[in-house]
Amino acid sequence: MRTCLLLAVLPGLLAACAAPKLPGTTITDTPENRAIVSLLHRYQDAYEKREAETLLSLASKRFMETGGTAGTEDDYDYDGLAERLHGEDFGRVLKARLRLDVKEIVVEGDRAHAEVRAETRYQTMPLAEGGEPEWHMMADDNRMEFVREDGEWKILSGM
Repeated sequence: MRTCLLLAVLPGLLAACAAPKLPGTTITDTPENRAIVSLLHRYQDAYEKREAETLLSLASKRFMETGGTAGTEDDYDYDGLAERLHGEDFGRVLKARLRLDVKEIVVEGDRAHAEVRAETRYQTMPLAEGGEPEWHMMADDNRMEFVREDGEWKILSGM
């Protein structure tokens, strides 16, 4: 009888001991994870508002993007990110929507990374006079890297 009672109660006890999750995710609720998710929400908001300066402020001065390729021809650093955000392509965006689905966050000291599914839709001004604005859609699994600088998490790569 005791064995049956223990087997009936054990799943409930284990569930009660499970670590709490951040709302809407499978990510464990910790101060570090909350801070990184908050950073991602600020990134999403700035992207949708097309706020180049805010996006740049979320990046580390040590930012480096390799584009996931072996070659270096598409690599850029913080200054290159600034050029892209102030450039013609980003300036042509009329409307933008970004959905970030955070799959995993791993924090190791002052470094962290997140596995993120990013889905974006954006509308651009026409290239030719008299043309119609165009909608574009992209979806990608992405690894974003973070570094804690002066007590604040910044994006190191993956923007």
